[in-house]
Amino acid sequence: MGDIMDIEILVKTLIAEVRTLQKENAIQKKAIEIQDKEIADLRARLSRYEHPKTSQNSHLPSSKDPIGTQKVNLRQKTGRPVGGQKGHVGKTLTMQKPDEIIDLCSDFCTHCGADLSAEEASVLEVRQEIDLPPIRPIVKEYHKMRKVCQCGWVNDGEFPVGVNSRISYGSGVE
Repeated sequence: MGDIMDIEILVKTLIAEVRTLQKENAIQKKAIEIQDKEIADLRARLSRYEHPKTSQNSHLPSSKDPIGTQKVNLRQKTGRPVGGQKGHVGKTLTMQKPDEIIDLCSDFCTHCGADLSAEEASVLEVRQEIDLPPIRPIVKEYHKMRKVCQCGWVNDGEFPVGVNSRISYGSGVE
């Protein structure tokens, strides 16, 4: 009978120890899940710093580059001054025949306010602005006309090919 008692105590002790270990295992399982989430978050944050997006490797503008990031100048210094060198023939836009001339002169003195509208003006400087006219659609309207012959036959005009509806787009728009 003493052996049975010892076995019952041993079984109860082992059961209690198993329950304790199960509780510890559940606590450790939750801790591991939390740590796995933290590791994933930290890896995501770290990847931004290991391979940060800059204007050089993505669509970001250079103003979004990290502070302290400097572009490397691959040009070697020559000792010559910056800009066009002596003997270099410059290129500039040439003046063209203007379509419109606008005289810019004041009709009153900016110092005393006297009337200058009757005074002769002389050209001091000339500048040109080259611009393109605004693009605007050209609308063509077709009138289908009818003529009646002496013989009584009715002759109707024909619309051009492609003008199939009341309003349609031309080949330049298509």
